[in-house]
Amino acid sequence: MKRTGERVLAIVSSILIGLGLLFIAFITISMGALFKIDEFKTELVNDLMQDPNLNLNREEIIAVLQLFESFTAFGWVFFIIGMIALILAIVGAVQVGNPMKVKAAGVMFILSGIMAGVVTLPSILLYIAAGMAFIRKPPLPDQPFRPLNAMSDDLNKMNND
Repeated sequence: MKRTGERVLAIVSSILIGLGLLFIAFITISMGALFKIDEFKTELVNDLMQDPNLNLNREEIIAVLQLFESFTAFGWVFFIIGMIALILAIVGAVQVGNPMKVKAAGVMFILSGIMAGVVTLPSILLYIAAGMAFIRKPPLPDQPFRPLNAMSDDLNKMNND
């Protein structure tokens, strides 16, 4: 049985996950490089202190700086999880063509969808591909058509023997 639908959905979601990974890597690298510049940090601290809407003391400003610096670590964690999701989606797309491994491919699609983000477009496509992998059954082998009179002739021959 051809599983073109599942394979196409998995490939499209893999492309979308890959684009998301490029975006996450760009943002993470940019944030990391930005917070290594001392001038940026001092400008940020000055802006936070001079903003009349914010009434922050020194400890709160340090906490804000630490929060922004932790974005780099979180970005790399999201990148690694996204890479695992991408690998699972690609392996599932390859495995779905093997009739013996369709269920395993469906499980890979579900795991990849969870890792890619529960309600993002790639994860929804992977959930649909997993559902198709679990629900679609291969067609029964074709039975040769035999008219009823041919079957009755066979029965008569069996009874006469």
